[in-house]
Amino acid sequence: MKVESILIISFSHIGDVVLSTAIIPPLQKRFPNAKISIMLGPKAWEILWGDVRLNEIIIYDNHGIHAGLKGKIKLIKEIRARKFDLVIDLRDTIWSHFMGRKRWGMPILKKLDKSYNQLHAVDRYLNVLHNHRVDEVVGMPEIILLDYEKQEAIDFLISHNVKSDDIVIGIHPGGSWKYKLWKLDRFINLGDILSERYGAKVLIFAGPDEKDLQDQVYEKMRYKPILVQDVGLRKLAAIIQQCDLYIGNDTGPMHIASAVGTRVLSIFGSTDPNRSGPYGNGNVVISAKIDCSPCHPGRNPGGCKLPYCLAIDSISLRQVSDVVGRILNERWNTSN
Repeated sequence: MKVESILIISFSHIGDVVLSTAIIPPLQKRFPNAKISIMLGPKAWEILWGDVRLNEIIIYDNHGIHAGLKGKIKLIKEIRARKFDLVIDLRDTIWSHFMGRKRWGMPILKKLDKSYNQLHAVDRYLNVLHNHRVDEVVGMPEIILLDYEKQEAIDFLISHNVKSDDIVIGIHPGGSWKYKLWKLDRFINLGDILSERYGAKVLIFAGPDEKDLQDQVYEKMRYKPILVQDVGLRKLAAIIQQCDLYIGNDTGPMHIASAVGTRVLSIFGSTDPNRSGPYGNGNVVISAKIDCSPCHPGRNPGGCKLPYCLAIDSISLRQVSDVVGRILNERWNTSN
């Protein structure tokens, strides 16, 4: 099959979009002359801006111009006009069948296989290629940053008196769902431990709606952290790349950190790290070994009777700080 143009149908959430980039390298190897485009939601497009591997980023607005049946018909017409030879639908939608000459998606029998559904998201995406004899299925999520973006991140740290030999640790205490959140006071105490015990420069990241949370951390930490505020996804990624370690809950920035090559320590409670944890070697997940975890996705998704997540609440400050200590000791032993 001659393939000169490929469309990847990706997702709306930032983390899912980042994970979907794992299929780009094997596609490039299998179809070296093909132009690759990607379609995704309006909240996530910025993270892939400037990626030289992509010919075009197409925004799919399910709550705007592409909402409802008329919106889907409009979208199909827009995509068909581009005459893609191959459409790879990672969302597995019905309407993608009408978008290109050839379509690859998740096989129905695979989706019914319980063990298949327990695979990490990246492995499920790569399986779509494997099912179509793309044999060299080796891919990792990756965000391609431009040189000037990397320099802007370095300049940001310099402006906050961070030196090249400082230990830089990024912490994101927020997230989109309360059952994913480790207690804020533990993040605050962890930040102080890292500053006092290791002399680390601590950066606090926050989403667009998390400024109050970020301010609480700043006010309550004894060793004042550096607040990373009002930055877009690209600058966020570039600053995270300058960190020696990223610590946070199960969020999109967690996947961004792994995709820019920063080591990740993630704290999981209600969700399954085997399916959605940070992908790649060297990353560490701390999760609770209790019967009700994971519960989302899984049993009674979103239906917990408790006002908090018992699983993530049972993870102590000592557990996390001990793991951070081991990671930093490994770094020192490797660099010496």
